[in-house]
Amino acid sequence: MITVDDNNITNPLLYQQIRAKRIQKMISAQQFAIGVMTDGSLISSIPNYVFHSGKRSYIADSWHNIVSAAVGDDFTIGLLSSGKLLATGVNDMGQCNVSNWNNIVSIACGRNHTVGICANGKVVATGMNTDGQCNVSFISDAVQATASQWHTAILKKDGTVAVCGIQYPETALWQDIVSIACGYTHIVGLRKNGTVSIATESSNHFLDKMTKQIAQWSDIIAIAAYDDSTLGLRTDGTVVASGYCYERLSNELSTWHDIVAIDIGGSINNEFAIGVKKDGSVIFAGKPNTNCFKDSRIDIYPPKYNLNQWKLFDDVDNIDSEFKKRCIEAERKRSEEEKVNREYMKRLLDEKRLLEKKLAQTSWLFERKKRKEIQEQIAVLEEKLMR
Repeated sequence: MITVDDNNITNPLLYQQIRAKRIQKMISAQQFAIGVMTDGSLISSIPNYVFHSGKRSYIADSWHNIVSAAVGDDFTIGLLSSGKLLATGVNDMGQCNVSNWNNIVSIACGRNHTVGICANGKVVATGMNTDGQCNVSFISDAVQATASQWHTAILKKDGTVAVCGIQYPETALWQDIVSIACGYTHIVGLRKNGTVSIATESSNHFLDKMTKQIAQWSDIIAIAAYDDSTLGLRTDGTVVASGYCYERLSNELSTWHDIVAIDIGGSINNEFAIGVKKDGSVIFAGKPNTNCFKDSRIDIYPPKYNLNQWKLFDDVDNIDSEFKKRCIEAERKRSEEEKVNREYMKRLLDEKRLLEKKLAQTSWLFERKKRKEIQEQIAVLEEKLMR
């Protein structure tokens, strides 16, 4: 989402950060994990549905033309190449009410809300809004969103960050940010120079320790956060961790190499990390939630539900060209839709003008019924034009 031409990037670190950000859009994790294949299909760590807290959450195996996807607590959102969204799962707070969104270029899910970045830099959101986490309409020039249960963070084109919901004052001082991620009680921002900034909800021994650990990170090209945990991907393809996951996942993460994208999910005391390798294969660390990764009725999942057998792409070097092809195709489709919409709006406007002319020619005194009919027709057209 960074608005630079990759072919003109002379800073190798920045180039790696942008590429990692692109690939990271192919995976998403919270209570479960999903991946987007290069052919636009969706793959999940669970079968068609699984019960979460007594609720049935559906995973859309039949979705196609997906360019990125995001998961919430019990729902999944898919971004189509056309800029429209698909949604499935629990919708008790309106988190799946995205069917009327258009020209979306990036998405994020909190626990119970969904955020979308529009092509014009505006931001839309739906779902739980108890703390104002969906009050995003004032933001402009947005390029990325990240969300947690009680807050939403938006990365702007100028490298600054806006926060909605529970506030994190430190973020107001951030500059040169290229990527952001949210946990339940913290927000992290990746800087162009490969260091990471962190803002915490409060100060305590645990959060202060995590802040000190992250302050020592360098050569970072991607970040991920969930609950009270944070991951960082280094330029050499290794991964560092901080927070609750540090003690539980560090040993496993220390064996990872050739990683090009990361994410983290799970639950308290039960985090899991996902890593995408250069060859497109996927590995994970930690003990996945049995409610999310294993159905008690099924002993062994088929390959598509086994993270260790995922294959998102064949070669990371082909991702750039594939990405550009899909962007060109998406832009073509958007242009066609915009052209059709402009022609439609023009027809409505022409019809409205004809009716207004006709209305002006009718008599106030002798053609009241006719005038009322014309006025009603004009009102219908005005409503359509406002949509």
